[in-house]
Amino acid sequence: MIHPFGFVTKWGDGAWECFSLHGSVLVSSSGAFQASKGSMSQNSSHSPASPRSTSCDMCGACCRTFPVLVSIGDSCREPRIKAEACQVEPWNRTPEWEFKLHPLPFSRGCLFLGENDSCSVYETRPDVCRIFAAGSEQCSEARGRVGLPPLD
Repeated sequence: MIHPFGFVTKWGDGAWECFSLHGSVLVSSSGAFQASKGSMSQNSSHSPASPRSTSCDMCGACCRTFPVLVSIGDSCREPRIKAEACQVEPWNRTPEWEFKLHPLPFSRGCLFLGENDSCSVYETRPDVCRIFAAGSEQCSEARGRVGLPPLD
């Protein structure tokens, strides 16, 4: 659901979460998610104790649980973004957040998430997807929301 100050999402467990724009930073009401200028991060109170390298198992949870906002540059690299995505509402639009791939009405996840949870634009995927870290706190949160355990 969209409202003038950001996005409202109802998760599978029935919980609601608001994502609002503060300047050029999108922040979740839980405080666990923050995106700014084409990057995603966690607030310091939610950061993992130490960084680690984990392989992604391509479950698609991140593509189904967090808003996916992409830049004009991303749309130049992947033309399907301009053709198929929705533009971010004018009051939330920035050069970094020009198009919305998720949430969209009647979609279960990112516009480019295939039936087998594979990315149909993987080679030209948006920057926000490229920097999402497998095994991170955000990854674990996304996996938990779809009933999967954290990656080891």
